[in-house]
Amino acid sequence: MTFLSYEGTSTLMVSVGYSMLAAFYVSILLLAVTSSGWISKVLSLSCLRRLGALAYFTYLFHLPAMEFCRRLLGIFIPYPTMTTQFLGGLIGVALTILVASFSWAIFEGPLVRFGQRRFSY
Repeated sequence: MTFLSYEGTSTLMVSVGYSMLAAFYVSILLLAVTSSGWISKVLSLSCLRRLGALAYFTYLFHLPAMEFCRRLLGIFIPYPTMTTQFLGGLIGVALTILVASFSWAIFEGPLVRFGQRRFSY
């Protein structure tokens, strides 16, 4: 349904689509938590758990990084196409994950460990 409207603001997407997406993700999470099947094994992979640790930083900074990379590519490529938009977004997400890894290692991780030691009950 998301491909029906590029901006995701069609009446169908707003009235039904987002609710269906939410129900889908809730069902995947419930399957991952309550079962021992292949979905649970896939969602327990260490690379996905690592991305989960980086999720908040990624959530905050992925859009500005994507837009920065798209505009930077726009300087070098005078006529932006869908390919340059996609490539700029991909580079932006990769840059965000790289910076998030540094942030976790230098700032967030030590603060979390300090909080767990200092305020353990």
